[in-house]
Amino acid sequence: MSEHEAEELLGLSEKRVMSRMPGAKVAGVAAMVMSLAACAAIGFTSGQQSAGAGKAFLGLSSVSSASCVTPEPVDCTLPEEAKKSLVFISSTALETPEALKTWKTLVGKLPKPTDRALDAQPLAGLKVLLLEDAGILKADFWDKASENHNNPRAMNYEKVKSSSGLNFAPSDVEAWTDGFQHLDGSFSYDNSGADGLGGIGLDDGAFTKVSIFGLCASKEQAKALFELQSKKIHPQVVMKVKDTNPCIKKFEKILYGSSIIFANGGNPDMLGFVLKKFAPQLAELIQKRVQEGTLLYMGRSAGGMVGGSDFALTYEPSPVLTTTLLGKDTTGLALAGKCALRPHIKNHLWDIPSKVYSTATGEKVILAANGEGLFCDQGCCGMTGKTELTDANAVQNAGMSATRLAKAYRQAYRSYEPDRFFDEQPEAPTCGSASAKVLLTSSGLQDASKEQFLSLVARLPLDLQSLKVVSLDDAAFLSEGFWDAANRDFAAPDQLNYLKVQSSTELGMVQEATQGFKGLRAGRAPAVDDTFLELGILPSSISHLGAFDQCASDEQKSALFTLQSQHRAPEVPMTAEDTSCVEELVSKIQEADVLVMSEGNVDFLAYVYKKFAPKLGQAIVDRVNSGEAVFLGLGAGSVLAGKSTAAAGQTGSQILTQLLKDDLSGFGLAGNCAVRPHWDSDAQWWDTTSALFEDAFRIDFVGLPDGSALICGSGSGCKLSGDAAVAKLSGADHGGLHRGRVHLAMDEAFD
Repeated sequence: MSEHEAEELLGLSEKRVMSRMPGAKVAGVAAMVMSLAACAAIGFTSGQQSAGAGKAFLGLSSVSSASCVTPEPVDCTLPEEAKKSLVFISSTALETPEALKTWKTLVGKLPKPTDRALDAQPLAGLKVLLLEDAGILKADFWDKASENHNNPRAMNYEKVKSSSGLNFAPSDVEAWTDGFQHLDGSFSYDNSGADGLGGIGLDDGAFTKVSIFGLCASKEQAKALFELQSKKIHPQVVMKVKDTNPCIKKFEKILYGSSIIFANGGNPDMLGFVLKKFAPQLAELIQKRVQEGTLLYMGRSAGGMVGGSDFALTYEPSPVLTTTLLGKDTTGLALAGKCALRPHIKNHLWDIPSKVYSTATGEKVILAANGEGLFCDQGCCGMTGKTELTDANAVQNAGMSATRLAKAYRQAYRSYEPDRFFDEQPEAPTCGSASAKVLLTSSGLQDASKEQFLSLVARLPLDLQSLKVVSLDDAAFLSEGFWDAANRDFAAPDQLNYLKVQSSTELGMVQEATQGFKGLRAGRAPAVDDTFLELGILPSSISHLGAFDQCASDEQKSALFTLQSQHRAPEVPMTAEDTSCVEELVSKIQEADVLVMSEGNVDFLAYVYKKFAPKLGQAIVDRVNSGEAVFLGLGAGSVLAGKSTAAAGQTGSQILTQLLKDDLSGFGLAGNCAVRPHWDSDAQWWDTTSALFEDAFRIDFVGLPDGSALICGSGSGCKLSGDAAVAKLSGADHGGLHRGRVHLAMDEAFD
């Protein structure tokens, strides 16, 4: 992977690192969810904490302080045979004093060359093998006319050829790719220069640049590789080195004359293919020497990913490499135990998929920004460079539940096999042929969405003062601010609470069942009554109803709050038994001109209208689809109105598991669209995940920042208003962006 491509796509500038606890290898949904729940409970930790706190966060009880002293330790679960290993895998190279200091410590533990003065020049005599296979699919590596071919910072075929030789020429590559078409973008660094190990005391002749594929591949094999990358023509030759190939001995001689092997950045699938499939004999030599403690493995970007336990989490390599050359196998050399590197991190882009993937596979995914790296020093692993551990409750503070996300991912990939690699995709959602009058917002009606709401109401044969508005308030029922008068949200002017809606549920029962409101949802659940009054709707025309509050028995209510707070499964039937109550509410829905569904707990809202009283849910869908009522969704209500609730990461899994039976389907009032409310374009929490869900579920996922809206029924189809935005990765694949690559990895993880 090239950090240039990462910088272009992600806008990298901040230095940050996050790591994940390893989960158990799952055999089923329950095992995965339990493991992820434990991971979520441990969460993340702050960079301001002490080393002791960091160790607790990373689960290093098995690592004594005497054997592993580092400010940011990482438990990579190293096997016994790796207790002598020296490993340094990172996003970039040695661009920070901390990283350089760590590297020199590792180098100091290598066997000393016999001709080296031990004190005067500690780096003299060291030999470095620069492994360049990750970069040989880049156009800049071969094309002399390309922008960066002659950049002194860049690696190219001339430097490799003069160092160790190549079995094919750039003219061959040009012919096989019809003029270097569809090769990878950007360039790989020349790590013998200042961007790598240059200028830190190594001898001028310390470096040997080698491509195993260039050294060992026949012309037929090389042609097959480049035609696969450029034209998607599958190889008709065996893509593996024979044990009798003279290149084996040649590479072995270079390797055993080296103290350091430095795997460059570029395409991790290419490097993984070379080391794991094409020439596994040579990979075994590398692993053997690293485990003996006689060879330091360095990996930059893609080289770091392949040196770790897994190199799945990237969207740059073309999926044809993953399927054809790797057979979907993205396991790395595992030189750092169960730790896998995801380099070039910023803005939470990989937080969700990394957390879920980590637990599904049992790997620990290390998220490292430029300047940061993971090292293993003879049994002690940790982070180095300009590092900081993030918020201890990062996923929760972003309004997400890891356990719920796990279920959504498992459903997306339960039987999913990418059958297309997304060459043609619209940049904006189409939502299909939605015709119902629907307005979906994050938090309420603001300036732009007020106008959109009025435009929908104007299509009804009624004036504003004649409208009947029914607010469906169930989503707020499990909010702390709905029940607890001591909560700061309880008395907010627009906040729904049990007094305002004249709840029939006993407050004392709620307190007892939740042991003092524990486990209830934090955050506000606002009503839009005041906005309606400003627009000219009469207060007598607005009514509030809560189906569960009004129709559930006391036993069912107690069971619900006990489930939410104490995770005890209900021992009573949880469907509505008061049919007269349900029929009365159905009548109110059938008479409504505007149906409002409020903010709050998405899964509880779905349970009420799909499982507890499905007749009410069907009445809502029928009334809106008939064109006789406008539907206004606020937050959770917007999510349920969409095609799927998969992108609602706010709530825990108990209601989803026990009451909804893992049903993530929505009402489908917005056609084929689903929304993610409170979209934070700066943090990009949902960027990768929403794009993956979009493909796997075959649904358009729309990010709705506060103040924006998705409106359907005002003309043809649906459209976005305000600052609404589709997830950044949801456009068509291009260049170094191949979502199909990540789909394949997720599909394997959840198979």
